[in-house]
Amino acid sequence: MYKRILVPLDGSHNAELALKDGIALASKFSAKLFLLAVADTPRIVAYGVGLGPKSNLFDDVTDRAQNLLDAAQKQAAQSGVDAKTILRDGNPKSVIAHDVPEEEKIDLIMIGKSGRDALERFLVGSTTDYVVRHAKCDIQIIRDRD
Repeated sequence: MYKRILVPLDGSHNAELALKDGIALASKFSAKLFLLAVADTPRIVAYGVGLGPKSNLFDDVTDRAQNLLDAAQKQAAQSGVDAKTILRDGNPKSVIAHDVPEEEKIDLIMIGKSGRDALERFLVGSTTDYVVRHAKCDIQIIRDRD
């Protein structure tokens, strides 16, 4: 069924649930798992007036994203699932919906439900909503089942 599964990670609870489900599905279908973290550098620069790509804030965000990927890859390996990690900078919406799925021939994106509050969704929009509307592959939205 699915052979190339993408799980975007942002450190949220719902992304962790998506990772768990992605590992289980990849194991079930003997699929390749792609783990993605996006360092949103334009937003860092916008909110950190005068900060450039070489700033400590940028390094901190990139290091945090790499740590998320490393931990997720280890979790997948412990379940016997081969996972490729991808760290990108840029706009998470387009990287998740377009760039990586096209480059890696993804056939399923498993993404956590947006954890943003109503005001933040109104101001900047939900990445999950954008991915659902624009990605050309199947999407599974994962949310807390409680």
